Amino acid sequence: MLAMYNMVPNLVWSVLNLMPVFIYCLGLADHRILYIFLAVSLLPVFLKNAFLDKMQIGKTTSVYKRLMVHQVNKVAQNGVIINNLVKRKFSGYVCYKGGSGPDH
Repeated sequence: MLAMYNMVPNLVWSVLNLMPVFIYCLGLADHRILYIFLAVSLLPVFLKNAFLDKMQIGKTTSVYKRLMVHQVNKVAQNGVIINNLVKRKFSGYVCYKGGSGPDH
């Protein structure tokens, strides 16, 4: 059941982010632009980790806290809203922070 609750925000975010690009590329854009988007999106796969590490905004979490990145946890998978829904349905559910399970 937890997997289904986590699937919903994942599906919503995917549709919200990909639908405008899909509509534009399918109907209005030249197909070459679609290939450019595809190439740019696959580019990080071929870059080394050292280069990607240099592209980080900050080395510590304080930079991300100032940018309010932690607020995304409310609507993310295994976030506050999902955990509250699961706790309401399954009273014995416990959310562990950290760990070595498959989701960590």
